[in-house]
Amino acid sequence: MIISVVFDLKVFLLFFSILIVMFSMIFDVINRNEALEYQTMNHFTRNVLTTLRLSLGDFSPDFMLIQTNNV
Repeated sequence: MIISVVFDLKVFLLFFSILIVMFSMIFDVINRNEALEYQTMNHFTRNVLTTLRLSLGDFSPDFMLIQTNNV
C-alpha cells in the first residue's frame, strides 16, 4: 500500500513542480526577489524557493514590493 501511495504521488509531485517553476517565472517577470536570505543564489533559484515557500503557506510577500528609485 505504501508503494502504491508513493507511485501515485509521483504524478502529483511532477505537476506541482511544473506549477512552482511556472509561477516562479511569472514572479521573475513581475519583480525579482532581492531578499537577503537568498543573496548567494541566482534569480531563478531565488524565485523558485520563494514560490515554494508561498505554496507551503509562508505568506511574507515582501519580495513583491516594487522598489522605486526616486531620483
